[in-house]
Amino acid sequence: MTAEQYLKRPYDLKKKAKTYRYIADCYQKREDEQNRQKFLEMAQVLEKEADEKSVRIMRLLRRVHPLYADALKYRYLLGLTLDEVAGSLNYTKRHTTRLIQKGLAQVEDIYVG
Repeated sequence: MTAEQYLKRPYDLKKKAKTYRYIADCYQKREDEQNRQKFLEMAQVLEKEADEKSVRIMRLLRRVHPLYADALKYRYLLGLTLDEVAGSLNYTKRHTTRLIQKGLAQVEDIYVG
């Protein structure tokens, strides 16, 4: 697993949980309580796993340069686009891309090493 995939995991899990909650709502409209409960439970498990992974990632990012860590948090934990990250950090897209790349390299060194 690459550093980028590792950092994206909580966001991906939350997206999947959101989908399961939507499916549970559809089952509620059909009055199928058994399937509704099943999908709600799966969503809760995914959300819990996402929260646990987010905590581990935040601990990992404490060991990364603060500017790189901020760029990585915005991009991967919050799921912002490159334009949104650049705007939040008040940098150009090009500079933001470099911050993210350098941050990923540091995470890779820590994660692998």
